[in-house]
Amino acid sequence: MKTKNLNKFITFAIGALYVLVGLLTGGLLLTKTPSAVASYGASVSLGSQVWLDPISGDDSYTGESKDQALKTLEEASKKVEKNSTIVVVNPIEISEDKTIDFGAGLNVTLLRYYNSDSDNFAGNMFEVLNSATLAFGNVTIDGNDFTSKDVDCDSAVCATSNSKVIIYDGFSAINNTSTENGGFINLTNSNLIIHNGYFYNNTTELNGGLIFSNGGDVVINNGNFDNDSTKTVAANGGLIAFEGEGKLNIFGGSFKSSNVSANGGVVYVSNNNAQISLLNATFSDNKATNEGGAVYAVGEETTPNINVNIDSCTFSKNTANLGAAMFLYHCKEVNLVNSLIEENSIESSSEDIYGGVVGIDNGSTEQRPGLIRNIDNCIFANNKSKGMLFV
Repeated sequence: MKTKNLNKFITFAIGALYVLVGLLTGGLLLTKTPSAVASYGASVSLGSQVWLDPISGDDSYTGESKDQALKTLEEASKKVEKNSTIVVVNPIEISEDKTIDFGAGLNVTLLRYYNSDSDNFAGNMFEVLNSATLAFGNVTIDGNDFTSKDVDCDSAVCATSNSKVIIYDGFSAINNTSTENGGFINLTNSNLIIHNGYFYNNTTELNGGLIFSNGGDVVINNGNFDNDSTKTVAANGGLIAFEGEGKLNIFGGSFKSSNVSANGGVVYVSNNNAQISLLNATFSDNKATNEGGAVYAVGEETTPNINVNIDSCTFSKNTANLGAAMFLYHCKEVNLVNSLIEENSIESSSEDIYGGVVGIDNGSTEQRPGLIRNIDNCIFANNKSKGMLFV
């Protein structure tokens, strides 16, 4: 597109501006000195595994087995070597600002403990409390495809009470799962900022395969978000289920192979006071059994207040029963501009289909004056639907 280079610059500028604002306001700058989690030149070589148990461990132990687990991540980090795995037996509580970064090239993984024959992991891997900030750098969080039951939050990371989670380049989240909401992270009145990273095979039995947000802002500045295309990753929102007031901003990134059993293959929004901005992102090969192959949003029918702005995005090869690329219900303002919508298809066999590829159902503008629906400079190519567009 003509605006492609300009939009790339804009994406970079917006991301840089957000970082600068965070630094100036304390949003990204840790207000306390971060704990020194990574320490190299370990005096003891433990091979590939170090065991960590914040509840029953002891830092005087060797860390060589579950019975000899260390108590603190700081002590465990002193014993890692290249390609090490720290096996996390019980949740790590974060009540003050902390950065977890083992440095580029060390390739350290924090692995959720699982033993099918006996005592299993209880709860989440990280609980962020008391307005603390948890920042991840060069580290992999591996959920081991296991979750706890009968706990309030069994996501890998649970953040509450105006806490903040920041993810930087070099981070990976893989194989995290939850029986509740948010396979990797569950946010309650807390904020999340992602600056790049790799995310694969994160799932939930409910909403938000990777992220569940109930109050607060979520910002994604690039990243690779992928899944096993043969698996169902969530009921709603393969990437994120955004159900509280706040802003969802996605500036770049690749989002693919996310299948959900209901709505919103990638993005699911169900709060009437949400503000959604998608810029320079690519959504491909995602699937929703019902509506919104990539994006689904629904507001209140009588007083819609959701604003959706989509600029310079690509929607390719997504499928759904209705709205293969997106379906947006009862939104106050929708702007879809400078975007490519190609090779998306619906699975409905109905002859009376509408909004097969893009559906924007704001209701009658005669009944609700002031609603805005704007589609400009978009390319629709090789989509498969009897009813391509409904506005």
